[in-house]
Amino acid sequence: MITAMFTGMAVLNFFEISISAFRIAGGLLLLNTGLSMMASSRQVIVSENDTAFSKMISMAVIPISIPLTTGAGTISTVILFSQQFHLAGKPAFELLGAILCMTLLIYLFFRYSILILRFLGETGMDVLSKIFGLITLALGVQFIIGGIRMAFPKLM
Repeated sequence: MITAMFTGMAVLNFFEISISAFRIAGGLLLLNTGLSMMASSRQVIVSENDTAFSKMISMAVIPISIPLTTGAGTISTVILFSQQFHLAGKPAFELLGAILCMTLLIYLFFRYSILILRFLGETGMDVLSKIFGLITLALGVQFIIGGIRMAFPKLM
């Protein structure tokens, strides 16, 4: 995330990708991720044997980690937010702080995923996945709207 924050705009400039096109592409990525999270359903029965333990780990890690880890959607988001700080002429200390906080949260969620799963249960994990899916979906839609607004200012 930190690498994307500092080098993202240079990479976009190297490939001559406009920020509006990147905003729309990042929005589509987040839109896809959010939709898949909203449509997912966990149907794993947890028992105490080893195979159930591995299923429990995947059940706990996937809904918690998808919106938090550094995939293409996260990298897009970091680049777009760093670009907003750059345009405002402000240092991106808040973004760097957010990245460091999210890194700590990711570690804690991974470290304690089994405990979180046991606490929330299957239904709680489904609800958590849907909530994060909705937030991810809304962020994707917002990025798309912003990209269209930038690419076609007279349209909006």
